[in-house]
Amino acid sequence: VYTPETLAVGLARVGHDNQRIVSGPLRELLHVDFGGPLHTLILTGDMHFLEKEHVELWAVKSQNN
Repeated sequence: VYTPETLAVGLARVGHDNQRIVSGPLRELLHVDFGGPLHTLILTGDMHFLEKEHVELWAVKSQNN
């Protein structure tokens, strides 16, 4: 059902000073260092355009700039 192109959101230590939130295709998230636990991975489905815009704020590529 899911492919390397499936959009996902990875989260680590949400709410702490060192939280990490990154979105992108699963193939790109494989290379993200999320650091120590706790981790969550969200596999997206069909999203409303506003949801998609918000997820894009955390895109892997935007965090590499």
